[in-house]
Amino acid sequence: MPPDSLLDNFRAEGRAAADRACHHLAESLASLGVALPGLRVERTETGQYRLALGSMEVDAAEETAFAVFAGASVLNALRDDNPDREAVWLPEVGELLVDSAADRLGEFVEVAPEGRWLLAPIGGGEPWAVDRSGIGFPTRSHMARAGAARRTARTERLRAAG
Repeated sequence: MPPDSLLDNFRAEGRAAADRACHHLAESLASLGVALPGLRVERTETGQYRLALGSMEVDAAEETAFAVFAGASVLNALRDDNPDREAVWLPEVGELLVDSAADRLGEFVEVAPEGRWLLAPIGGGEPWAVDRSGIGFPTRSHMARAGAARRTARTERLRAAG
């Protein structure tokens, strides 16, 4: 075994972690409609890796700042090192969430007695249970689908009543 192979493995693991973080950040920003053309992984003089964000348009920066601000309380509530995380954040009834395993959009109904979250189809229907770890937040695409589903449900209710 060459003397520097352990160091090479350590560097490779650091690079892989930085690449994953870069990919996740790019995907998250893309869900907001924000692109960072200059987003890349770079190596520092000390051999560590970091993300270079490059530059972004002012409107995109404002939207990104709003998303970070809006999500900060949720992120803090869901962190593993938060002993009160179960009590800190609970969605509002009717809040849109994504069942990540089924890629299904639903409205939060309540926490079931066994601790799973109940989501209902947009516009009504039979709720289904989702483990909290399987809950995600809607992207712009999900929000567009939800708007269309709500309009359809409202139209159907008006037709049925009228």
